[in-house]
Formats: sequence, C-alpha cells, structure tokens
Amino acid sequence: MTTLQKANRISELQQGTTSYAEEREIRELFLSTQGDELVLLKNLVDSRGSHQDLEKLLFHDLDEDDMRLSILKHIWKESKNTKNYGLKFFSDIDDTIYANLKDKRFPQKTIYPGVTTFYRELNKAALPVDKYKMNHLVFITARPEDRVGAVENTTHKMLIKAGFLPSVILTGDLPHFFTAEDMFKEKMDNLRRYANIYPEYFHIFIGDSGQGDIKVAEALRKEFPQKCPIALIHQINSIPQKTIAQYAQAKIYFFQTFVGAANIAYYHKLISKTSLKTVIDQAINDFKKIKFETKADRQARAKELQKDILESPFAKLYRSFL
Repeated sequence: MTTLQKANRISELQQGTTSYAEEREIRELFLSTQGDELVLLKNLVDSRGSHQDLEKLLFHDLDEDDMRLSILKHIWKESKNTKNYGLKFFSDIDDTIYANLKDKRFPQKTIYPGVTTFYRELNKAALPVDKYKMNHLVFITARPEDRVGAVENTTHKMLIKAGFLPSVILTGDLPHFFTAEDMFKEKMDNLRRYANIYPEYFHIFIGDSGQGDIKVAEALRKEFPQKCPIALIHQINSIPQKTIAQYAQAKIYFFQTFVGAANIAYYHKLISKTSLKTVIDQAINDFKKIKFETKADRQARAKELQKDILESPFAKLYRSFL
C-alpha cells in the first residue's frame, strides 16, 4: 500500500466504533510505516478537515492502551531518524482570530485584519511534506467536544468560510469548561498530546490576553523550551509596558495587530520579508472593510495598525494608509 492508501484506510476504519480487529489493523498500518513516510502518514490522517483527526484516533478512538502505546513508541523511535520538519503552530480562536468574547474594540465577530494571510504565510514555514498542500495550523479551544463531532465540524465550517485553510481543531470537554483553571488544564493536556504525536516539529502558540492564554504560553515555554521557541499573545486589553517587557525576556511576545505579529515572526525568521509585506497589504485591505460603530473606534484601531506598519522594514512604503 502507498502511504496515501494507508491514510485513506485508517480514515475508513476510524468511522463509527472501532472493533478490536480494526484497532489491530490501524496499529499495523502505523507500525509498517517508517521515517519520512510515517510523518507523511500522520499529516494525511490529520488533513481531513473534520473532527476525525489523529489526536482523536490515538487518544479517544483506540480503546486498548497497549495499541496506543505501541503506536506512540513507534512514532518516537522513528522521529530520531527523520529531519526536522519545521513548524506546527497552535492558535486559540475566540479573541485571537476574531472578536468574540472579551474584545470590545472591534464589532463582534470581526475577523482581525491580516490574520488569515498571516496564518497562511506561517504555514509556509513547515517544510514540504507537502505535495498534498497540507495545513500545519492547529486550533485549540475550550469549547466542549460532543460525541458526534457536531460542534467541531461547525467550527471547521466557520473557519473555512472565514478564509482559513482546513485545520485540526483540539476541543475541550464539558467537565473542564466551567472555570479558567479547568480550561487551562484541558488546553495543556491537548497541547502535550499533540506535541507527542509530532516530535519532529517545532511548535509556537498564538493566544490572547483575555482568557488565560498567557498562562498556557508560560507553561509551554517552560515545558518545551527547545520545541516551543516563542509564543505570541494578542493584546486585547491594557497591559503595563513593564509587564510586556518582562514577558519578552521569556520569549512571550504581545502584539496588538497581526502586522505586529508578522513583524515578530519575521524577526524570528518564521516568515520571509515577502510574506511580511503580503500580510501588511492584506491587513490594510481587511481593515478598510470593517464597519466600526464610531469614528473614534476606527481611528484608535487605525493608529495601532499604522504603528505596527511603521515598525516594519516597509515603513517608507506605507507612510499613511488612512
């Protein structure tokens, strides 16, 4: 079987409940695949754009612990024989990619200017497994998963409609949905599991300053200092400059616009200069389409965007877009 055929077969077996015989077949399909082909197989299983992804397969669908453990051991053993595959990046959803809960600076449900383009350009940082044009963006949310995946599949459709590539979504569960501490623990458990599935990759985290994502960024940088080189936090409320500077020492960087995020990514060589300009152009176009409630709101957000543009290498090209 080709690697693509194996991935298709695993996806077939993942539908509905899996019998012991089907779980054995899934295990053998993974164990019969080595090196770079195993990396490709994992990405292909993850590229379906539905709730049936690799994390769900390994940690929820497989009932036998020994099956799961043997696959994970194989993944880690083979990762030592592969090159570094670049970047997979985790992103929160609410108030990170669109204004939804705490952020009152933009009209509700506004997709932030430039975010879809920034994520597409970041995706190019993943070395090509990639004649299959797969996405290396992983959304993570505390929204509870349901048995049939309705919530997750609805979120997939919303993200694709907004312009994001089909992505993996790691959801929470109902018992961990009621307190900030529980949501933090659930997010971290999801991130640890995913990092263990893809040891060949570096990981960065993008969250916001409204709902505990700073704590997630701190934990990731502490637990995976080599594998998580930086974290980015969308600043949606007032934070003292002294605090921002202190976090920067730990390579946790705050940004107000996605041009600012792109500037940070460019500085850390995660995107190219050409990609940075692409983000700037799209952010300006997106901004002009937003219908702010007041002129003062528009001017305040324009000032933030202009500041980040003028801090880019292209400052002379964009003296004023207002």
